[in-house]
Amino acid sequence: MRLSEDMEQGGRYMSDDFKTSYNTDNPKQQGTVLCGIVNDLLKEFPEISENYEEEIAWIKDTFQGKETEGQTAYFDRCFCDYIGRLLMNERRDTIRIEKVFAFLEEMAVSEDMEVRNLLQVTVLEYLRSWYPLQNESEKLMLPETKKIFDCVKSYLQEPPQDAVPYFSI
Repeated sequence: MRLSEDMEQGGRYMSDDFKTSYNTDNPKQQGTVLCGIVNDLLKEFPEISENYEEEIAWIKDTFQGKETEGQTAYFDRCFCDYIGRLLMNERRDTIRIEKVFAFLEEMAVSEDMEVRNLLQVTVLEYLRSWYPLQNESEKLMLPETKKIFDCVKSYLQEPPQDAVPYFSI
């Protein structure tokens, strides 16, 4: 898997809403590489693509044409919860879990700072927020992801051990 492969081919997107909002021909516009990472995510994890159109509709409705980095909202609202559910599920799907952590490692070694930042402030801060997720995910992190996670741990305090993620109640 190569991150942002779509961006190299002219910035194809999964949604016309993103096409309109994020034009790869405009170098001044932030977030274009992040559109590629969302495409990479949807290719690697088609099981979460069902939520994609629903989330795009939510973003469009919520921000009503204002510029926003919808990719961050998508990662937060879909991918992070997907990771959390995988880690908290009693019937562990080790193949999917390994695939997730390989994807996170690809993000961690990306040459693009926006991709690494998305990993840090969206995914890894999320994992740091819940003790059971942090505990499980740290065991599975690959080297570069772990380095970035150690940075997150340096500025986010330890989560309460008795706090349970909202989706596991």
